[in-house]
Amino acid sequence: MTSSERWRALLSRFDPAKTTVRAFCRTHSINEHSFYQWRKRLRAQQQQASAVSFKLVETGARTEARWIEIVLTSGVVLRVPCEEAVLRVVIAALG
Repeated sequence: MTSSERWRALLSRFDPAKTTVRAFCRTHSINEHSFYQWRKRLRAQQQQASAVSFKLVETGARTEARWIEIVLTSGVVLRVPCEEAVLRVVIAALG
């Protein structure tokens, strides 16, 4: 198990409604500074993992053929055929 996995498991047990950070750290014999640093690091990793970009792609000969192209932060590109009206609703919903 990596350090990230250990900290993710540990921090998943923290419930601010039931205890303070200080008490949680004392109970689990961890440093408060480490708690905050790992929480910040893991949140950043989670945000990066969930970040995607998208754009409308029109194919050359058939202008009625539309695709939604989803580019994951890992570099993986997904092209999904989609009707323009549906695609516009999806884009509007994603803001």
